[in-house]
Amino acid sequence: MTLIAATLTGLVCVTGSVTFVAHNRPDTGVVKPSDGSPARWFSGFDTESRSYAGLIGTDELKPGDRVVVSGEVRELGFALGLADCRIEFLDHGTLAPAPSIRLRDLDWGRMDNERVALGGVLTSVAKSVDEGYSILNLATMDGMFAAEVHTDMADWPGLVDAELWLEGVASCIFNIRREFVGVQLRVTSADNVHVVERTGDPFARPLTALDRILPYSPDGIDLHRRHVRGVVTYVKPGAFLWLAADGATLRLDTADTEAAPGDEVEAVGFAAREGGLGRLSDAVLRRVGRAEPPTPVRVGHVQLAGYPFDESGRFHNYDGRRVVCTGELLSCIDSGGGTTMMIGCEGVRVDVEVDGVLNGLTSNDVAWGPTVEVTGVLELQQKTSTLEGALPAIAGWRLLVSAPEDVVVVRNKAWRAHQASKVWRVVFFALICLLMLALAAGIVVIVRTRRQRRELDILAAERKRMAADLHDTLEQQLASARLVLNSSIAFSPDVPEVVKSAVKEANAILAHAKSEMRARILNMRSDFLFTQGPEKVLSSIAKKVDGTGGVKVRTNLRGLPEHLAESVFSELVFIVGEAITNAVKHGHCKTIVLASDPVSDGFTLSVANDGEPFDPDAALGPEAGHYGLVGMRERAKRADIGMAFVHEGRWMILRLAVKA
Repeated sequence: MTLIAATLTGLVCVTGSVTFVAHNRPDTGVVKPSDGSPARWFSGFDTESRSYAGLIGTDELKPGDRVVVSGEVRELGFALGLADCRIEFLDHGTLAPAPSIRLRDLDWGRMDNERVALGGVLTSVAKSVDEGYSILNLATMDGMFAAEVHTDMADWPGLVDAELWLEGVASCIFNIRREFVGVQLRVTSADNVHVVERTGDPFARPLTALDRILPYSPDGIDLHRRHVRGVVTYVKPGAFLWLAADGATLRLDTADTEAAPGDEVEAVGFAAREGGLGRLSDAVLRRVGRAEPPTPVRVGHVQLAGYPFDESGRFHNYDGRRVVCTGELLSCIDSGGGTTMMIGCEGVRVDVEVDGVLNGLTSNDVAWGPTVEVTGVLELQQKTSTLEGALPAIAGWRLLVSAPEDVVVVRNKAWRAHQASKVWRVVFFALICLLMLALAAGIVVIVRTRRQRRELDILAAERKRMAADLHDTLEQQLASARLVLNSSIAFSPDVPEVVKSAVKEANAILAHAKSEMRARILNMRSDFLFTQGPEKVLSSIAKKVDGTGGVKVRTNLRGLPEHLAESVFSELVFIVGEAITNAVKHGHCKTIVLASDPVSDGFTLSVANDGEPFDPDAALGPEAGHYGLVGMRERAKRADIGMAFVHEGRWMILRLAVKA
């Protein structure tokens, strides 16, 4: 302690042999003093990593060179060293063989910076591209250590699982709290790495049972790869997978992504320990077939609350086993391609990781408390503060699920209530939509009806105006013409009979014209005829005649349109009315039948009566003062209505063909 305190007060000058040179960091390495005192790390960099201390006497140092190093004592990497150094080259030399040690001899920095020889089994290789060196990880009976080899060697991966012997400078690794983490051996070149024994095909090694994989197992110490076989129960691509065989399970840390659940595989890897549980690290796989995965075991509070033991004291391990667990859904989060859940299984909370997005189950469903049944691989989560050698304390359980189909919602009371509420919500929204549609349809109908009514009111007013004009002009003029004719006969008694006959005939024509005019005016003033459809109007005509003078009128109206053009409808009504009048007045009928039938371009209307038949071609016309048939034919022609009389049995029938 006195020596260390003294060196901290100023510069220190050390004469000795260089045992290690960091070629990637010039002016940096390790020197072993000639007096046998502890070796020192030296650095020619300042605190900002700028090299300013040049070499004296040579441009390059090599292990074995004798030098004089002078610098200030500082803590370099949590250990004492010489910083801001100046180096003076003395002469070249060779290093004596390094003493052989065990890994435990290097614990806690007892041989820090000393040159040693150490052997182990190579488990993995990592190359630092920026720094230009490789990191070899090796296993020994005392544990793991890393070797930093300052050289490029393409065959490092090919030496994995080989037993190596290395010579280099030991250094300790500490964390930021100055706690000892491990040992690193700094090796100058590949010449200081010796292959003691190479291994053959690792898959040719005997199979090891999954439950006997720990390095310190009843099978003895074996630092080389282990050969196992089993059925894959879960795969985390690029990270790890779980195997099962003969009731035992094993986790393999591997980057192999070819395996899938249900594959039967063989694997080789290095046995490792994580929290007291066996693992196989850096595993390499090969597929040998397909097999049925183990039947899942149902677990609950007994299996999840602690380490379960049977009455004989035998421990039942559920770590890595394929299980089925039922519990209430406590959380559900879509984690981008997967789903993270938490369920409460008999009072124990279990984290669930699902590879994929669940169908029909989201975070919103947590509110109604669904019960889910999950099938997957159970993985033990341990407390990291557990002391080395003590039974690992359970921090929790994680259930690894390969597919969304392995998560099933249990159809219990809560599920039925939720489904019922969903149905009622659908029904409620459907009713709301129907009511809104009905309201919209009602509004459309009301608006359309009011618009049509306004249009009809306008047309009706115009019709009545025209009817008033006809009444005040033409009808009055026809009446005046009749008065003039009658007055001329009355004031001229000596007029010849021929003239009287002509005047009488003209008077009849004017009377008929006036009757026609009145009918026209009546139709134009009739709102009923204008606003109602053909079926209602014809039924109304039949109802008025029915029972009058002992005449029965029956109707059988089919295929009539809701509306007809006014020019056609008014003519049709007149023709039907005239036919009924003639049947009663001239045919003396007892029964009249109005019937209609639809046709492709409109409808047909028949007016049949059981009165006296007549020949329409031989019937009296205007020359005898009969204008009924002539008026019917003229109206039918104007309205493009087909009209014909037929006699069938006891029925005289007027048939009308109307185009809709």
